Amino acid sequence: MQHFENINIKNYTSLKIGGLVKSLFFAENIVDIQTILKSLDDNEKSKIRILGGGTNILVDDSENKVLDLIIIKLVGDFEKINIEKNNYIIKVGSGAELQSIIIKLIKNNIFGMEVLAGIPGTIGGAVAGNSGTKYGDIAQFIKSIQVLNYNGVIENYFFNNSNDNHYYFQYRNANFLKDRIICYIELDPESFIINKKVIGNENVKILEKYKNFFLKKTQNQPYYKNTAGCVFKNIDNFSIGKIIDEFGLKGFRIGSIYVSEKHANFLIADEHAHFADFIALTEFIKNKVKKEKGLELEFEIKIWE
Repeated sequence: MQHFENINIKNYTSLKIGGLVKSLFFAENIVDIQTILKSLDDNEKSKIRILGGGTNILVDDSENKVLDLIIIKLVGDFEKINIEKNNYIIKVGSGAELQSIIIKLIKNNIFGMEVLAGIPGTIGGAVAGNSGTKYGDIAQFIKSIQVLNYNGVIENYFFNNSNDNHYYFQYRNANFLKDRIICYIELDPESFIINKKVIGNENVKILEKYKNFFLKKTQNQPYYKNTAGCVFKNIDNFSIGKIIDEFGLKGFRIGSIYVSEKHANFLIADEHAHFADFIALTEFIKNKVKKEKGLELEFEIKIWE
């Protein structure tokens, strides 16, 4: 297990914003995580953050400051994707890239998850935030989740039907997993279309469908820019992106951060962008939406400071 102290994690984030953190561990299996947890007291455990793809986090980059955080990045066993085709047990590590999982499922003639095309990052991060698109959320595909609590004890959550999923998961959050480290996810074969006898080039057709979903994502969002995804959660029937657009803020800039021209709920970071500029722009938007619409915006991204 690799361990680094006082390391800059800027390049581990999609925004390419960040500074020094106290500790960064690369855990390859459950034993590694248990070893880390045993070395920490309760106060230190409160400083744990799990680093997946780094696609929905904003990290403080203040000069002469080392963030008092203990970052754990899940690699090794946690990046594996296992499909047992005889009984269609689909078990994936939380550090596996979500899009890699979807493509592997399609190639194994397991269809349905392509509706999540284009969501960046790892499946662990997607589960923790119940990521989704207008076509569905990650929760609908989950059969069970294996986690470690902060005492290093393995816990398992099982979901028997869609009612269970709706009970545990809410819009863009899974609060029941707070203070838990997601290790493995088993996907529910009953939530997929499984073609055991593929006729012709069915999986090729589904792969094209996936590519079309992905293309729509890139056409409507600044997919290849330095962003952290949607900054604010939508509220009830209000699209926050549309509201920001109504105010004419597409392209509006504060310092090194500006509002995307494609989707106003995305903020784009210039090269060498800074945390303070990002916070300043979000505060400007929050205040304007509060004043004009009476709505309190809530971050969808996670802020580490």
